[in-house]
Amino acid sequence: MSIWRVVPADWFALQDENACNNALRSIQENAAEVKSEKKKADRYEEELQREEKVLEGVRNSLKGMSIFLSSRSCALIGPADRTRVFRDWIEQKQKELQPWKMKIYQTQADVDVKTSEHDMLIEKAEAVKQANAEALEALETAESNQKAKVCLFSWSSHIVCSLTMP
Repeated sequence: MSIWRVVPADWFALQDENACNNALRSIQENAAEVKSEKKKADRYEEELQREEKVLEGVRNSLKGMSIFLSSRSCALIGPADRTRVFRDWIEQKQKELQPWKMKIYQTQADVDVKTSEHDMLIEKAEAVKQANAEALEALETAESNQKAKVCLFSWSSHIVCSLTMP
């Protein structure tokens, strides 16, 4: 024997209404979540577009750089290689300039020697001028002493002469 329970029809209607309310609530919650996620997706998409523009700028600058480097028969492989290529190029230019550097150093050494010789000659010329001035002063002193002696001799001889002469 089985027992059947009789359930009122309102109970099924109430169950359907609860299920409908739960479904509507889930729909509303999911709709809000979808809007939120849509806003996030839009922000991510805008950020992606900005990043793509930056990437495009980097690519364009690398294209220009690869043209610059290819004109020197070099290839750009990665960021570390970019500096290596420039270092190699600078080293090559320094090697090309090395003979000129040696000539510049030699010329600078010659200039330094000539400058020191010039300074020594100026010192010698000043010493000669000083010696000349001292010699002229000594000569003038000697001449004035000689004139004084001659004058004194001529004065004394004149006196002597006048005393002996009648």
